[in-house]
Parts: sequence; structure tokens; C-alpha cells
Amino acid sequence: MDKQQIVESLRSGICNVRFVKVDGTMRILRCTLHPDYIPRGDANEDGDGPKRKRSPQYISENVLAVWDLDELHWKSFRISNVEKVDVLQVPRKMA
Repeated sequence: MDKQQIVESLRSGICNVRFVKVDGTMRILRCTLHPDYIPRGDANEDGDGPKRKRSPQYISENVLAVWDLDELHWKSFRISNVEKVDVLQVPRKMA
């Protein structure tokens, strides 16, 4: 998957992202970029990224910052280390 596909999946809802950490260990992260799941005070103006300008999202095009739904804070990973992204849940639209 390329970065755009990963970001689209994460913006659609809750995902499990399987990747290799920098230390070589495997990690599965339950995370999102969907604004409904990110506390407003922790998100940027678009609602889908970290508020802080010095976050990993801004360090490199090869690193993506996501909202960790288990620890409730921002985490990041290298795009090239992603092995799989599974969309677990997509929010229902209210009628």
C-alpha cells in the first residue's frame, strides 16, 4: 500500500495497522485518522492530524502520525514498514 491508500483507510474509520517498528519488532496498532474518534483538543484544524507542529507527521513524508485508540494519544510509523492495514469499523452516517 502507498501512503495515500493508508491515509484513506485511516480516514474512513478504525483500522488495525501491522508494521515493523524501528527496533525490528512487529506491532499491530488500532488507530484512526477519522475526526469523529480524535478529541478536538488533540487534533489540527482539519481534525485528522496532531495539533503540534513538531509531530512526526511534519518531520518526513515517510512517517505517518495516527491516533492510537488504545492509549489515546498520537503514535507514528514509517510508511515503508507497513505490512497490512485492515479497516475494522466505519462510522455510520446519521440521517
